[in-house]
Amino acid sequence: MSASANGAVTAVSDAALVQKWWAAQNACYGAPDGPACAERDRAAAALEARGYEWHNHDVWTSQSDAGHFYGVVESTNNWAANKSPTMLVMAGPATLKTLRKYLSDDKIIALWNDSHASIRDRYPSAWAIIGRQVKQIITDHAGENDPRYTQDY
Repeated sequence: MSASANGAVTAVSDAALVQKWWAAQNACYGAPDGPACAERDRAAAALEARGYEWHNHDVWTSQSDAGHFYGVVESTNNWAANKSPTMLVMAGPATLKTLRKYLSDDKIIALWNDSHASIRDRYPSAWAIIGRQVKQIITDHAGENDPRYTQDY
């Protein structure tokens, strides 16, 4: 929440709050005991209060993001039942297109990094399909030197 020019309290959007967190996080790297770190911590608490989860490599995801991701995982696994290996390989690009319709690449990788083992155990067909697509995302961002596009295993 912030005050507007007339003193009324206005809600800060989720996107603005994530951007505020990023700005403070970047400032905090150079001064770990500075005021930016306190601002970062306040923004993090606000994001967590809104149901956001902080992942490795400084990626925030909402409950909606997770719902989209796991919905695609489950539907991909259900679709893959009794499909030929060729069909499973061909499904990858369509699955990635569906994931990218709702999620940025960094969020896809963050959610994958945090859940790939449970996906492998519970949704093995989706794990095989989406795992290849995560590797494609990483390849798409090769050379950027951005840790958000890194597999953690």
